[in-house]
Amino acid sequence: MSSQRQHPPDVVESEEELANGIAELSNLRNATPDNDLNKVDTLMRLAALHAKLYRLCGNDPDAIGVISALREASGLVPDRTEKALTIAKVGSVYLERFKFSKGQSDLDDAISCFAQAAELSPREHPMVPNFLMSLSSTYAKRFEHFQSHPDLDLALAQYEHLNGLVDESHPIKPLVLKEIGKLRRVKEAKDPKLCQDQAELDEMVLFLRNAGGSSSSEPSEKLRGLSQLGAVLRRRFELTGKMADIDEAIAVQLDVVKSVPKGDPQEATYLDGLCTSLIERYGHTWNIRDIDLATEYQQRACDLAPEADHLNNLGLVYYHRFRGRREQQDMDRAIACFLKAIQATDHGPKTIACLVHLGNCFSARYRENKDISDLDHAMERYHRALSLTSDDDPANVKHGLSVNLGTALTERFVAIHDKSDIDNAISVLSSASALVSPHHPDQVICVRNLSHAYYRRFESYGDPGDSAQAMSRIRFVALLPSAHPLDRYRAARSWVSLTIEENSITGFCEAADLMMDLVPQVVWLGRTIPERHEEITVIGNDLQLIASVAFVENLPKKALVWLERSRSIVWHQQLSLRTSVEALQMEDPDLARKLENVAEALDYVSTRRVEGESLDLADYSSAEQTEQTQRRLAEQWGELIERVRELPAFKDFLLPRGVDELREATKYGTIVLIVPAGPVKHCSVAILTPLSNQVKMMMFPEFSGNKAEKLWAELRKLLQASHVRSRGTRPRAGLGWTGGFDKILSILWNGLVKPVLDALEFKVPDKEEPLPRIIWCPTGPFSFLPIHTAGLYNTTEPGNKLSDFAISFYTTTVSALLDTPSTGAASSEFRGLLAVSQPNTPGLSTLPSTKQEIKQIKKHVDSDKFVWLDGSAAMKQTIRDQMASSNWLHLTCHAVQHPEPLKSAFWLEDGGLEIGDVISTSHNHAKFAFLSACQTTTRDEKLSEEAVHLAVALQLAGYQSIVATMWSILDEDAPSVADEVYKHLLCDKVPDSTQAAAALHHAMLRLQDETRPAKLDDVWFHRWVPFIHIGV
Repeated sequence: MSSQRQHPPDVVESEEELANGIAELSNLRNATPDNDLNKVDTLMRLAALHAKLYRLCGNDPDAIGVISALREASGLVPDRTEKALTIAKVGSVYLERFKFSKGQSDLDDAISCFAQAAELSPREHPMVPNFLMSLSSTYAKRFEHFQSHPDLDLALAQYEHLNGLVDESHPIKPLVLKEIGKLRRVKEAKDPKLCQDQAELDEMVLFLRNAGGSSSSEPSEKLRGLSQLGAVLRRRFELTGKMADIDEAIAVQLDVVKSVPKGDPQEATYLDGLCTSLIERYGHTWNIRDIDLATEYQQRACDLAPEADHLNNLGLVYYHRFRGRREQQDMDRAIACFLKAIQATDHGPKTIACLVHLGNCFSARYRENKDISDLDHAMERYHRALSLTSDDDPANVKHGLSVNLGTALTERFVAIHDKSDIDNAISVLSSASALVSPHHPDQVICVRNLSHAYYRRFESYGDPGDSAQAMSRIRFVALLPSAHPLDRYRAARSWVSLTIEENSITGFCEAADLMMDLVPQVVWLGRTIPERHEEITVIGNDLQLIASVAFVENLPKKALVWLERSRSIVWHQQLSLRTSVEALQMEDPDLARKLENVAEALDYVSTRRVEGESLDLADYSSAEQTEQTQRRLAEQWGELIERVRELPAFKDFLLPRGVDELREATKYGTIVLIVPAGPVKHCSVAILTPLSNQVKMMMFPEFSGNKAEKLWAELRKLLQASHVRSRGTRPRAGLGWTGGFDKILSILWNGLVKPVLDALEFKVPDKEEPLPRIIWCPTGPFSFLPIHTAGLYNTTEPGNKLSDFAISFYTTTVSALLDTPSTGAASSEFRGLLAVSQPNTPGLSTLPSTKQEIKQIKKHVDSDKFVWLDGSAAMKQTIRDQMASSNWLHLTCHAVQHPEPLKSAFWLEDGGLEIGDVISTSHNHAKFAFLSACQTTTRDEKLSEEAVHLAVALQLAGYQSIVATMWSILDEDAPSVADEVYKHLLCDKVPDSTQAAAALHHAMLRLQDETRPAKLDDVWFHRWVPFIHIGV
């Protein structure tokens, strides 16, 4: 007899034993008549073995075996309760089977079983709640996977029925209530503004994502579910401000709009949902393309179904387009749409919304035209909308209405000075603020406008309490983390203004520091370079004001740091993406790799060429995908930077430099920063010297920003009168009138440069003594003036011009002298010079001296280190390829400054090599560039602090030392200048780009001497003044 332990058929363990047990019990089942009382037990044991084998192997025949055995057993059980329990077990098997089959029929059968079990059981039986719970959850599951909306209604009905059956003490009660809440929110997803809780929205998003990811027998139901997902994601964005949510919402809704069949009754609704999301995102990104697309698709929605909702949304689109484009016809269309929508409503919530939007139109039109009747019309609509609200309306409805009314009252007070208006405004806005939680995003506009109302009342009546309230409220908004960065920035700006008026230096520093910290969030890497430049045109003057005030208040260190942070913002952002991670690799290789990968991808996508906009849906979708990629990369970049800063050795990684770090740049020379304090006030000068740890400050009461503006205007007229636009164009002779170059340079000398030299105690050195270096960092209108040539040129006596005392060059910021854009270790090795000449550029004037210029350079360079691309050989792509191998570059050609700065270009055989092309690649070992062309440092006046010009584009591409021009040069002068520069740079055949400023200094002295006429005129000045050096 074997000693191996034997198992009864229903307690076997292995697959083989289970199969044998099933065979044994199946035989017993077949041999047992139905009237045998033991047959039910046999069937139940058989079902159990099939279930074990199914869980072990996952074979569908075993699932069928369980179901078959249990169904047969249920038919033999006489007791209704036992029958119900058995049938419920069958339902559970169908649910288990569905996990693998994903077939709707399994859910259909499960629902049938649970419903039958509940029906068979007495109402008071303790298992009834479990049966109903299973029935409800299976209906919900079928809706989740197959998007049949009747299932959602059935699930909710069963849960509510179950909720009525169980009392508060029943353990299932909390789960029932939770599921009811979740399903109601899903059902209400068409209007998710009803939901104020992020956790609830998270649940809804998860539910709808799972539903959208499943296969569906009804495509229309799937589209409906995806549309709901978009609406819920939009609502979550409204509460959290996370761009990923609104981006995903738009991506989902775009897919819905592209997929919906023509003539589908839901098409207008889907279009409406997409446009609502586009409007929402526009309020945060200000990308007018979103509004233009929304205009097209919302109009289509109205054409399909001219209902109040769609007309209201079309009015909103036109309203926002008016705010973006300032075209009156858009405002007229918006008002017309809202009036039509009101006529189509039934005086319910839709009417309230239309009235509010109509009132907002009148308010916006008032701000544009200052017609007080528009404000009256606006308030009439707000009051009417308030009269239609009830206690049952959500708090945010009354809150928004009250904010609009209070704001209009403030504006009317400013216009007509009726004290009751401002008192009522403060009362209404205070009440509105109390309607929502203190940190809710909706508080931002309310509290900001309340602060403004308090300030207006203080301004008129002088109550210090009102001033304190204004300060407290605006500070609250500025520090509110949930607010949009631009809203916080604007609040911080108002806070700064109030602290200046209150003469509160401590408050001013706190508010100004916050403004500076918010700049990278407003001018965000997730936006294109042109979009960031657009933001800078709005905020640039604010930042300059802060630095100016710091100078006035004798805060030199603050002033210097703030000034650095307020200039070349976009270029520094791009350079940060090209920062070396070698040190980080030693500390955390995995983090360094991730940071480098994200930086490379973000650098690529953020410097891409943004072509003309298209509203074709396919083109828009492609652009949308690229923009979303950039935003996700920017978010990842921010998260990775925070992780890096958590490492003790990297806590200051890519943070703005402090004064001590900035002072390291004095190894290149004395740094002089010039800041206009305002249009009619003095200018300030900050000086960093190699021999002092202090920031020396000087004030120039006689040299205001207005004076600098006038000098720039005079210089601009002078250049325009000379008819010089490009290299090779001769300036008009005989322009030596009293207000010419000599006057401009003498004013700069007497009013600014000579006092700076005196403060530095600079003397004219002996002939053999090397000249010290001055690095000029001008801001505002000073950026356009030739400070490097300041002097009195009607005398040849030494000591009357800047070049007698020092070698001058420029930098856009102090940090630019320290930044190394290379992603690897920079090498000082001379890798060769790439020379490019364009004597006959198609469509432009000839430049016959360009070849001679290159020949002058060639005699100083070893032939194996020299590459010359001339004429038709100088194609854009060829030049870009050669730039990768040569680390010195000489371009002699035409250059053109474009109204769109990134399209400014060097003009070559096959078109323009634009700034956008140049900055798209970082050349790790680039050193020196000589831009022998016109206007290579001509900058956009709106972006003067960003220095968006060709020379700085080369800096961003990696070139650390650049000779460039402020405006056009004479073609015949270029060869001699190039000869002199390269003679000094390539002494003894040892290239040294750090001597470029000195080399240019000598070249300019030679050009002055060789061309100086007996009687000075502007033609002479024009020949050498435009040449400058930038960098190290």
